[in-house]
Amino acid sequence: MPQPHVPVRVRRAIADDVPALVRMRALMLSGFGMETDGAPWRAASAQCFAERLRTGA
Repeated sequence: MPQPHVPVRVRRAIADDVPALVRMRALMLSGFGMETDGAPWRAASAQCFAERLRTGA
């Protein structure tokens, strides 16, 4: 049975979203079969997201 239409509100990410962005990246990488637990990429990813959000890049 089709799901009813649920409106989605899209907005630009802000600095407070960085932890969620890192979690979503982990889910994506996990879906590709990559190990994501305790990986050092998490800190680097958070720093990259924060910098890009700060500069608008």
